[in-house]
Amino acid sequence: IPVVIDIETGFGAGTALDLMRTIRECERIGVAAAHCEDQVTAVKNQVTVNKAVGFKGAFVVPKEEMLKKIEAALEARTDPDFVFIARTDARTRYGLDEALERGRAYARAGADMVVVQSLASVDELKRAVDYVEAPLLIYNGGTNDPLALSAAELEAIGVRMVTFGAG
Repeated sequence: IPVVIDIETGFGAGTALDLMRTIRECERIGVAAAHCEDQVTAVKNQVTVNKAVGFKGAFVVPKEEMLKKIEAALEARTDPDFVFIARTDARTRYGLDEALERGRAYARAGADMVVVQSLASVDELKRAVDYVEAPLLIYNGGTNDPLALSAAELEAIGVRMVTFGAG
């Protein structure tokens, strides 16, 4: 059974070098795919931040920094079957257009799949599938993505991979 893991921003401080090490470790232990997000590493537990500023979504690194991390991850990859998935969490703080633009940029940088987190409707999901230029992975029915569509509905829209959340 292929194993797909969430490596957050990459083990360690979340630098491109840390991500290279993370990808090598994933391959070494036989992971089939890993997804890496564009969140700021230092703000993993945002409870304090959210109380101070009111929840406005995840803090994300500049797009150029994530593009460098994707380049580093792909350089570290030695297994041609290993799938690198880039995730953007820009939607809730910066809006759908920014999230889609990041998703497309991550695909163009070489990410095999893309996650555009927190899509709020079927129309947004369809727009993402059409715009991003890479296969889309979505979290279906979880806390941050409440679409809760069936596998057949997702396939008809063009989603290529899905995780079904329990909340």
